[in-house]
Amino acid sequence: FTGAGIFIMLVAMNVVPVKPSSKNAPDGIIGAAGLVFALAGLWLMTHGIQGLRRKARLRHLLALKPDQPWLADYAWDSAGMPDETPRQIRQSFLGAVFLMTFMAPFNWWAFFSSASVIMVVVIVGIFDLIILAVLANAVYLLIRRAKYGSTFLRFDRFPFFLGESIDARFCVSKPIGAFTSITMKLRCIQERYEVRGSGKNRSERIVCYQHYADKIEIKESGVQEHASDLPISFSLPEGEYFTKLSENPSRYWELEIHAETPGVDFNAVYLVPVYSKRAGAGVVALEASSSQ
Repeated sequence: FTGAGIFIMLVAMNVVPVKPSSKNAPDGIIGAAGLVFALAGLWLMTHGIQGLRRKARLRHLLALKPDQPWLADYAWDSAGMPDETPRQIRQSFLGAVFLMTFMAPFNWWAFFSSASVIMVVVIVGIFDLIILAVLANAVYLLIRRAKYGSTFLRFDRFPFFLGESIDARFCVSKPIGAFTSITMKLRCIQERYEVRGSGKNRSERIVCYQHYADKIEIKESGVQEHASDLPISFSLPEGEYFTKLSENPSRYWELEIHAETPGVDFNAVYLVPVYSKRAGAGVVALEASSSQ
């Protein structure tokens, strides 16, 4: 992908000579198409390198502390977890830029080329609306971030064990203030590979299943200053629910906090470290994952 993208960009810049008649679009549009291929290839290479580094770190940590598999399962901060709004904002804007670059040749074809037909205009228009939706989501997240500031789920201990409880505090840099309700949902998610379709249309995809869930709801009215530092406690079940983030497909626990307020509501999801005290079972699973 990267090689093809670079070659196409060199053609657009006339570094690689081709017959003018073989170019069926302006150089800027051809260069945009090459850029899309190059970026896709670079993303794949970066993802692969990160995967190799993660497996090396797992093997090293398992050798150092085989009785604490949670340290090798994920890059946990024992103090707690920040919300992922900043990452979501970056992903939304970068995704919109990538889609705009990807759609540049098709927009030229649909709206500026003499070869355009109505079906092309309709299809490209739908994708342009998707880009606008991605940008609107990024703006919404920015507004929410400005209203509530940074948030943090502070762990009272690390990690949490099945059969015991989750005890934490929800901390917001700017008090939530007046709210109709605050809902906290704890759930265990198991990912699975599933095959869909048949024949040439057969494909494998990851599907998420909720294996366990619990909910706490606070209904209040008026300004609540304590909403900037809320204690949270959930009882945890027994069973094979321990976190396996290093495996593929993975199993994990997340806590979603949603507050209905005037204007933009608050919503954030936090990963929670829930493991079994039978650390040996976790070690076996992690070693199997690292060796693949």
